[in-house]
Amino acid sequence: MPLFMLAGFDKPNSKHIREAHYDEHMAFVIPELDTVKLAGPLLDAEGEVVGALVILDVENIEAARRHSADDPYTKAGVWERVEIRAFEIRKGEIADGPKWSPSR
Repeated sequence: MPLFMLAGFDKPNSKHIREAHYDEHMAFVIPELDTVKLAGPLLDAEGEVVGALVILDVENIEAARRHSADDPYTKAGVWERVEIRAFEIRKGEIADGPKWSPSR
């Protein structure tokens, strides 16, 4: 399946919303580990979370949009904007198998 990049950029001052919905977000993500090939927070210069970057392995861009729409962070209004684009690996590779290192 093709890969898609999903970048969610937090609304200003939305840290409290993100934190309030963290467990719900993790409950959504963990069953999706076969689809979510790479994921992690976007950080500002001080190391604070200001968004997220996700690489999805899904059938088409509509499936990537559905994934984004179903994410509890989207439903809670964490994101100021979300960008979804087709993604092609030109260097490196994504390892097979679910690996997860959740942290706040």
